[in-house]
Amino acid sequence: MLLYIVGKTFPVAERGYILTPGYDKMIVSSDGLKIKIGDKVMLLFPDHSSAVTEITGINFRAPYDILVDSIDDVPIGTEVWLMQ
Repeated sequence: MLLYIVGKTFPVAERGYILTPGYDKMIVSSDGLKIKIGDKVMLLFPDHSSAVTEITGINFRAPYDILVDSIDDVPIGTEVWLMQ
C-alpha cells in the first residue's frame, strides 16, 4: 500500500531519515490505517531503484512523519510503500 510521496527529508545522525509527505501527495489518513514501529517499508526512488527499510519512529499527528533506518539518501519524490 502506498503511504505517501516524500516531500521533505531530514537526516538524523546515526539514526536514519525523517520522511515527511508532500501535502499534495499525502495518502495516509486517519481511516484506520495501522502502521507501527518495526513495519517494513519499500522506498521507490525517482530513478526507479528501491530499498527496503524499517520504520523506527512515527509522528501520528499530521503530516505523519516517519523515521526509517539508516539509508544513504532519500530524495524528494520517493514513494513510501508499506510492505505487508
